[in-house]
Amino acid sequence: MNVISQNATAATMDRPSPSISVEQKLVSAWRRERFFVDLRGTFHVLLWLTILLAVDFGIDWTLNLSGLGRLILLALNLFILAGLGYFYWLRHVKRYDALRTALEVETYYPQFNSLLVSYVQLRQRIDQNSGISPTLVDAMCNQAIGVAAPIDFGAIVSFRALRPLFLACCSIVLAVGWAGLLNRELVAVFFGRLIHPSSTLRYPTNTQLESVTKHAVVQEGRTFAPSALAGGTLPPEARLTIRPLDGEAEIVSVPAAKETQGDGKRAFTYQMGEVYRSFTYTFRIGDAVSDPYVVTVVPPPNVKARVTVTYPPYTNRKPLTKESLTVEVLEGSQIY
Repeated sequence: MNVISQNATAATMDRPSPSISVEQKLVSAWRRERFFVDLRGTFHVLLWLTILLAVDFGIDWTLNLSGLGRLILLALNLFILAGLGYFYWLRHVKRYDALRTALEVETYYPQFNSLLVSYVQLRQRIDQNSGISPTLVDAMCNQAIGVAAPIDFGAIVSFRALRPLFLACCSIVLAVGWAGLLNRELVAVFFGRLIHPSSTLRYPTNTQLESVTKHAVVQEGRTFAPSALAGGTLPPEARLTIRPLDGEAEIVSVPAAKETQGDGKRAFTYQMGEVYRSFTYTFRIGDAVSDPYVVTVVPPPNVKARVTVTYPPYTNRKPLTKESLTVEVLEGSQIY
């Protein structure tokens, strides 16, 4: 009896072909599922990356963001993409588990009636030397192999489910890509500004700002006249935004001065009158916008006069100090 049992056990261990066939089908189904998850995640990330870049371009081009603003925008994009990548991709990535894959196959093919799951569990117990009857294992394996032979385990994954996502991704990417090809210079400047927030690149405009009065320090109560010189396509008026450091912004219209040099350039100057508070100002002329400049208002200097008179020794008088430039002194006195 021992010889027969040993022969049966040896026969069970020597039947590689059927068992490997079922295992290969399970592994193939898992790989197909993993490819589906990776493909879906790639489409989602590519779709949202394209949308975010388009939105970022609109924000930066419209608002002319500062370096700090572009840095915040870049960090926000990375945070959103990381969250979307995890939600649509990484959390669905699973390692190979024969039992889990078998359950998915049986859910799709009810005719297994738990046969495939039982087969996988028995195979795992055999690997652990649990002492299960070889005859029972043979019967279960033969039955599972017979049912699984004509069945395509890969059918648990249908790539047709990706068709709407694929079409949406292609449409958005092609639309944004085509718009980028038509505006290559704008796109190049955008990526330069976004990748390097400290960059001084500016978007090309029909109106060119030649010079602006820039930062200034003005004595309190004095007048100040912000001015800008522009060329190219010029509107009849410029918009000047004046924003006090502790108040609401004011927008005024600044008419263009007459052309004087014959080069098509015109100056836009606004007479503000007396100023008493520090403020920032920005010119918008046509489609060109200047950087914000700061005007710092300082109080007038407080000058005090102090005169010290040292009298001659014969007077025996102590030195006299007066905060006035008018003082009577004796002959021989020294004044400091």
